[in-house]
Amino acid sequence: MKRRRARERANATRFPTTLEGFEDSTSLDDLEHYRGRLQETLDRRIALDDVIHDLFPHKEYEEDINTSEKYIDKTKMAIQKASRRIDNSLSVSTKRLSINGPTQQTAPAPSGSVTRSVKLSAIKMERFKGHVEI
Repeated sequence: MKRRRARERANATRFPTTLEGFEDSTSLDDLEHYRGRLQETLDRRIALDDVIHDLFPHKEYEEDINTSEKYIDKTKMAIQKASRRIDNSLSVSTKRLSINGPTQQTAPAPSGSVTRSVKLSAIKMERFKGHVEI
C-alpha cells in the first residue's frame, strides 16, 4: 500500500508540474485530461491514506497526516488552477466568436390557438402496502 501511495504522491507532483509547463495555446483537451488525472489521483490518495492511517502507531500517524495534507492541498490547488485555466480559455474563445450575416425575421405566431395532443400508454400502479413513518 505504501508503494501505491508513493506512486500517487509522485503523480501529485508530476501532474501539476506538467500543467505549469503548458502554454496559453495548449488545447482544452490536454488541460481537461490532466485535471481529470489530478482528480483521480486525489481520490485514490485520500482512500489510500484512510486505509494506511489505521495501521500507524500514534506518533507516525501525526507526522503522516501532516505530510498527506500537504499533498492533498497541493493537488486541490492544481485542480483549481487547471479549472480556472479551462474557464479562461473558454471565455477567450467565446469572445472571439462573432455572428455576422443577415438576420432573419421570425415568422409571426399563428393567431388561432393550435391544439395538439399526445396519447400516452397507461401505467399500471400497484397500491402501496408499506408503513409511512412521520
